[in-house]
Parts: sequence; structure tokens; C-alpha cells
Amino acid sequence: MKTNIDDQASSLRELVTKSDLEDKENEYRLPPRSSIHRKKQKREKRKKVHLISVLLFVFLFIVILLLFFPFWGESIFVSSLSNEQQNLPMEKVYLNNDITVNLQEGIYHTVRPQDTWDSIARQYYHDEKMAEVIMKANDTEDNKIVVGSRLFIPDIHKK
Repeated sequence: MKTNIDDQASSLRELVTKSDLEDKENEYRLPPRSSIHRKKQKREKRKKVHLISVLLFVFLFIVILLLFFPFWGESIFVSSLSNEQQNLPMEKVYLNNDITVNLQEGIYHTVRPQDTWDSIARQYYHDEKMAEVIMKANDTEDNKIVVGSRLFIPDIHKK
């Protein structure tokens, strides 16, 4: 009877050592190629999805900016300048040998109901003939003058 027990014990020992060896072999085994490629493909898909979503967001942002630009776009560029710089011409004009009109320097005049081009010229230059200088400085070709508008009155230097 003892031999029977020894046989059973030895067969059990063999099974245990065999399973231990199989576990060790499985432990050092590399995963199949297909599983590695699947993981790589999943990562690439995620990258593509992120890139597409970022590009879509940028595209929508640009479209929204272009749609709303007429409402606030011009005010951004104009508001950075002071009121004097917004309408200020940037040149000098020589009327004759004695008079130089500096269009870079001057003051602003708000038109009142009784003002005319001649009265404004008389008020600032003491000469009605200088009304043409004020009209050119404000890019006005006709004789119309609007009450409440601001006119640039350039400095005149006499030699």
C-alpha cells in the first residue's frame, strides 16, 4: 500500500513542478504581435481624433471672428489712437514763400450753428482767405458745413 501512496505523491509532485515551469514560461513570453499592433492603432486613432477636433475648433473660431468683425473690428483699431491722432493729416503744405501750413499740429473746433468757413478762418487766422486751408485740412471739397462736427484747424507759420 505504501507504493500506491508514493506513486500518488510523486505524480502530484510532478504536476506541481510542471505547472510551476509553465507559469514561469508564460511569465517571460512576449505578447502576440496582433495585440501590440492593436494598441498602436488605438493610440494613432486618438491622435487623429485630437488633431481633427483642434483643427475644427480653430476653423470655427476664425469663422466666428469673421462674422463679428464688422460689429467690433474697426473700433479696436481706431480706439488705440487718441481723438487728435484719428483725424490728423500727416504733412506740411507751403502756400507761398511766406506761409507754411503744418498739418501735423493744430487744434479742433466744434462747429456751432452760426459758423461758416469764413467765420472760422477769421476766428483762428484773422483772414477769411484761409478758409480754403481749413477745408483742405479736413478733406472737404464742397462748402457744406455740419453743425456739431469737429474740424481740424492746422497751425500756420509765417516767415
